[in-house]
Amino acid sequence: MTARPSGEEAYRKPLPTVSDDGEYYWRAAREGRFVLQRCRSCHRYQFPSRVLCAHCGVRDPEWVENDGAGEVYSFTVVHRPPEQSFMPDVPYVVAIIQLDAGPRMMSNIVGVPSGQVRIGMRVCPIFERATDEITFVKFTPA
Repeated sequence: MTARPSGEEAYRKPLPTVSDDGEYYWRAAREGRFVLQRCRSCHRYQFPSRVLCAHCGVRDPEWVENDGAGEVYSFTVVHRPPEQSFMPDVPYVVAIIQLDAGPRMMSNIVGVPSGQVRIGMRVCPIFERATDEITFVKFTPA
């Protein structure tokens, strides 16, 4: 019996590059926590992370834990994946999630057949570990 590869060797899909300003987001996801940046000045949330507030331009946003609840703003069902490594997942849903906190983020909807996903459907985050370093935030019906 051969040992199953672990870490990145076992995960065959492309992985994100973790930037310095997004490292906290990925660390929180590994811990099963959903976080967003919030401006200390105008108190608005933003995603993806950045050094300056996308709303007022002030530097120094803070990371705030959030429940990640939201609704499907738009989605597509992928039947022809961008590369072979995604073929076992077909069909899968790529969606824009309108978070209750304000920003929108792109992710996958899981835990429901693709034909049952609807615009306006309430969703909440779940965490899918890909490697020791990367845990993806995906969404499932609330």
